Amino acid sequence: MLPLDGKEFRAQITAKRNKTFIVKPEASCQGKGIFLTRGAEDIQPGERYVVQRYMHKPYLIEGFKFDLRLYVLLAGVNPLRVFLYKEGLARFATVPYESPQPSNLGNLFMHLTNYAINKESENFVANNSETADDVGSKRSFTSVLRRITAEFGAERCSEVLTAIKDLIIKTLCIAQPILQHLYKQCQPDDLDNSMCCHVLGFDVMLDSALVP
Repeated sequence: MLPLDGKEFRAQITAKRNKTFIVKPEASCQGKGIFLTRGAEDIQPGERYVVQRYMHKPYLIEGFKFDLRLYVLLAGVNPLRVFLYKEGLARFATVPYESPQPSNLGNLFMHLTNYAINKESENFVANNSETADDVGSKRSFTSVLRRITAEFGAERCSEVLTAIKDLIIKTLCIAQPILQHLYKQCQPDDLDNSMCCHVLGFDVMLDSALVP
């Protein structure tokens, strides 16, 4: 979190190993203001960002980087009641992926999967068919699962799906104490938290080892 962790961030940048970082502005959306960097000089002092190591070995489909948008219903905070919708989206970059190098760090169509960015690319392919859900720059989640099954087998695909569910549960467990506190303040008489209902969008990316 910048600027709070500025010293720790600068300590990550060494001459021995070229690490790539992805920088996201605070309180933004749809890929606005996101950029890749290998040096602290690209970041304006005092600006508020989330900075993280860039995952440079993603799992690719047809040579393109993608991420998953999955939808989760939070139907209770104490105890947690969580439901994952079976279908979701796979959002693709529109330029074939290459590992980050100084020459391609600025190519957002290669490194970012945000629909709002890639729909402006001349390579964006719209999917106009309900039945062909495995073509184009935006596909179905189930088409990705079919691809993983075809490449690695049904058992490996099941493991990936379980790991995704585990990731979602752990993320919500982190927030559960504050959610429970806020909900109790708003609905003190709802002991069964039966009025709790919120749909969340989770963005998930798989690395080359299929770890979400």
